[in-house]
Amino acid sequence: MTTSASTITTDHKHQKALQFIEDVTTNADQVQKKVLSEILSCNAHVEYLQRHGLDGRTDRKTFKKVMPVITYEDLRPYITRIANGDTSPILCAQPISELFVRSKAKTPGGLVARSALTAHLKERPHNAHSVNTSPLETIFCEDPYQSMYSQLRCGLCLNTQVFRVGASLAYDFITAIRFLQQHWTLLCNDIRIGTLNA
Repeated sequence: MTTSASTITTDHKHQKALQFIEDVTTNADQVQKKVLSEILSCNAHVEYLQRHGLDGRTDRKTFKKVMPVITYEDLRPYITRIANGDTSPILCAQPISELFVRSKAKTPGGLVARSALTAHLKERPHNAHSVNTSPLETIFCEDPYQSMYSQLRCGLCLNTQVFRVGASLAYDFITAIRFLQQHWTLLCNDIRIGTLNA
């Protein structure tokens, strides 16, 4: 039995990735402290952190002491300013160039607002080894019902080619499962008789 160089390289990459996962989960507290410190260092002088009195400090103890637990409603005024075109360092030091939402649109300030998956697929270079059972048109479809119906129908029709199923957010994965449960009979009938009901 011979082993190709690409198989060895792939196995090495997998081992390296598994070791990374092992390291960050074993040392999660240290990793979280380091990540928080890096985020605070990069964004030490943004308006939101200054307003709460962080004053450029990057230590975890001060952060926990001065920063409140918040909800989306607490951030809504800042997000609205960003969506309306304010490029000052409000929530982060770098200007925000995109907002991720359920459907593609533009904010009043001209920022592109689209789903995380759409952004990822449109911006990445074409990868010949990346194969989807669904055409990109079904993924980019702006009608959520038609998009979900079409992607699931393609996946069911080409089920022997499906190696994995995923979503960028757990919520989206649950939504797909619920859609499949609610529309199972319709999808099966459409596949059986060759019709489209999306």
